Amino acid sequence: MRYFEWLNIEHVIMFTVPAMILIILIGMALGYTHLSRKRDKDTGKITARYPDELSERHSPFPLVLILIVVGIILWAIFYILIAGLSGVKI
Repeated sequence: MRYFEWLNIEHVIMFTVPAMILIILIGMALGYTHLSRKRDKDTGKITARYPDELSERHSPFPLVLILIVVGIILWAIFYILIAGLSGVKI
């Protein structure tokens, strides 16, 4: 038995909520991969060639990776705020 019952609930929430959000994001990313648009036809074309068989392509940074990075940053900020406002001593 723990001294502080709220700590159990806080740990469950802090572990399950980011996991569920990540599962939803990965599901959305995998569901979106089969869709194609007219402007996506130009993304796979080689725009420049360099020596030693290096090439450059025009491909934007995936939206899912942007959402994952932003989500991790927001989660860290809110975790720090919640831990600080609830009076947890580190």
